[in-house]
Amino acid sequence: MSKTNAELWNLRISDSVIDFVHGGSRTIEEIYIPEHKICLNINNEIVNVFSSDRSRYSESGNKIKDVALPWSLVKKLIKYVKTKKNLQTEVKSIFEKI
Repeated sequence: MSKTNAELWNLRISDSVIDFVHGGSRTIEEIYIPEHKICLNINNEIVNVFSSDRSRYSESGNKIKDVALPWSLVKKLIKYVKTKKNLQTEVKSIFEKI
């Protein structure tokens, strides 16, 4: 089975700007797949998968270690991110016409 290189990060997040300003943040673990610019984490029991770049980790990130993910999973994540982006574009288009 083929593997894809990824990175495990500790990342400080806040639920809102007001939360952040008042020191309300917490640390989560997040996996970043540099080759595909995909991030995934679990926050409040919700799985989040989205596109981003390495700059996301420059301010509050701390790389823990390199990890290897199964290519079968990475293919699904790539498809998911692409589908999500296409759906967002389609939904925005519908709302612009209303």
